[in-house]
Amino acid sequence: MSQDVAVFDRIAASGAGQTAVRPRALALGFLALALVLGATLRFQHLGITDLSADEGASWAAASAADVSAAVATEHQLDPGKLPLYDVMLHGWVRIFGDSVFAMRAMSAALGTIAILLVFAAVREVCRSLGGQSGAAIGDLAGALAALAYAVNFMMVASDRTARMYPVAMNAELAQIFFLVRAQRRGGWLNYAGAAIFTAALVAANFTTSFLLLAEGFWFGCLLIAKAWRSPLEGLAIFRPGLAIAAGVALLGPLLPWVFVSSNQAVAMGAISWIKMGSIAWPFQVLLTAAGGRILFCSFVMLAAFGIWRHWHAAPLAPGFFLVWTLAPIMGLTAVSYLIHPLEFPRYVLIAFVGMFGLAAFGAATLRPAAVHLALAAALVGLSLGRTRHVIEHPYEAAWREATEIAAAEAAPGESIAVFPEYCHNVVRYYLNPERRGAVRGVEECGPQRVLILSGRYILPADRIAAMEKCYPRVVKRLKLVEVRAR
Repeated sequence: MSQDVAVFDRIAASGAGQTAVRPRALALGFLALALVLGATLRFQHLGITDLSADEGASWAAASAADVSAAVATEHQLDPGKLPLYDVMLHGWVRIFGDSVFAMRAMSAALGTIAILLVFAAVREVCRSLGGQSGAAIGDLAGALAALAYAVNFMMVASDRTARMYPVAMNAELAQIFFLVRAQRRGGWLNYAGAAIFTAALVAANFTTSFLLLAEGFWFGCLLIAKAWRSPLEGLAIFRPGLAIAAGVALLGPLLPWVFVSSNQAVAMGAISWIKMGSIAWPFQVLLTAAGGRILFCSFVMLAAFGIWRHWHAAPLAPGFFLVWTLAPIMGLTAVSYLIHPLEFPRYVLIAFVGMFGLAAFGAATLRPAAVHLALAAALVGLSLGRTRHVIEHPYEAAWREATEIAAAEAAPGESIAVFPEYCHNVVRYYLNPERRGAVRGVEECGPQRVLILSGRYILPADRIAAMEKCYPRVVKRLKLVEVRAR
């Protein structure tokens, strides 16, 4: 009889092991699909569309003679941030060249790496903060979140742009991974990782401070819960928080300069084009970032199910995802109302990853596996149409053609004016190297006979009217840009 019981126990244990393997195998399949789709979407037709004016500024810094010149150029063109991205792109350009494809390829590669980091960060939140039930679904939740990131149109568009946002995203995701590990497991490696990547994300872009705001709010909630004697299951607060503070302190000597430079950027109108949104902007930006109303409603329902299912047994994981999603957006909204309008979706991309993580957390809770397959298929099917449209129909000015027309209109050796001044580097990029010195960025009427005009419907109408009066003859109107002369 005892032998029969032992045999039965072995069979049951074997069946349980096979059942446990299935979610992991499914998760690995979803992650592989995310990597294939994500890499394809990020590299496909990468060099066909023109550089943007912002990318022109990145090129100007990266193409400088050495690192010191790249840093100096970045300080002039992009005040208010540290030059981590520009130094990285400078090294990349030295190896791979400065073609449109080559410069954007660094962002696309980082965006593909970010897919893995989304998986790692979401999985670690589930394992470190979700208790036994959260740990059991960590692989699947991470894989589904990675798939959502891989095919989301806003993430793909950001990862196809030669700007600092993919660098910031990688630093943010790595910092979240080490932070939640430090809260649960401690260890100097995790503390060091949290500190180093905190410094990296601050150095990538000042807008990453909204993630630090969210994490500060998270620690505040934990302290309040601890004061009310709520069970935190050994979750550390002081040392992980100190690791974040140490990461900021690593950049301490540079932060006063960043603050002064940021004020200068605001004074010179670097962000004056951002207009104040409606009171519903936080809702609208999440709706847009999801990729459409159907996906947004699905994310909300999945998130609500995950919160309801785990709130009593393991509330920390869904609570962290909620803070990850909402706090950066609310912080950005508060700054917009109190200081200066900053309501631009790209400044809070990390919050959208939190939304993907929270929805994936709820989706991974569902059973059986067929439901996960159906959800993944629906996610890909609903996302790919809009994402491919963004790739094939980018909303960017026709700088290459405008530069060619202006160069033909101007006499050899004659300078070409570009308004607004910030856009002159993208015109320099598309000119022959021997003529790049003849490009002049202007903010008012000057002696140049030919002008490339941009910023209509963004800059104040009186400034556009003044330039039209100075250059009354329209040579050609193109997409979001025109060539004028007198």
